[in-house]
Amino acid sequence: MSLRVICRNAKHLQTIRRSTMQLQTRLCSTPRIKDFGIHIPDPRSLGLNTPGMGEKLFEDPEPTLTGYEESTEEWKFVERILSKEVVPPPPEHASYPTPSGWVPPKESSKSLPYYVRRTRFHQLPIYLETLNGGNRKMTLVKKVNGDVWAFEAELRKYLEEKTGSRIYTQVDEVCCKLRVRGIHLEDIAKFVLDKGF
Repeated sequence: MSLRVICRNAKHLQTIRRSTMQLQTRLCSTPRIKDFGIHIPDPRSLGLNTPGMGEKLFEDPEPTLTGYEESTEEWKFVERILSKEVVPPPPEHASYPTPSGWVPPKESSKSLPYYVRRTRFHQLPIYLETLNGGNRKMTLVKKVNGDVWAFEAELRKYLEEKTGSRIYTQVDEVCCKLRVRGIHLEDIAKFVLDKGF
């Protein structure tokens, strides 16, 4: 039997099978017809000279997989690129301040009624805020824990002695913030470092 005849018979068989399945679902979905016991013929009993219902004409080729090996030797190069999940503690230095000007917090600062925590990158939480389209400058100190009002009073007194003018501040006790009118980044950083934070 030629391949053309096999393909033609397979198409006819698929058509008969599809229509028989549709008829079977229609008949079985109606309970009254189902009760009469109507017999639906098997497509194989139609007498088509086919190689068989659902048989494969050709075998699937064997998969040709290439071999591989697991190596952890190069993982150290990947780890250098990956970001750290936790910021590591700062390394110990022979002398402080470091060339960048960084100083670690001191143990003596824990005796004060307030405390200024460092950021997660071990830096001082002192920022410059620009408001009203750049016309108003405010120095913001975050992470002030403990008695915020005592910190504000000592900082205001320090800045007034340093600048010789009146200093206006705003305390946000709930968010642990302190705003100072004007640009006082270096003076506030020196005050915080002198306190040991």
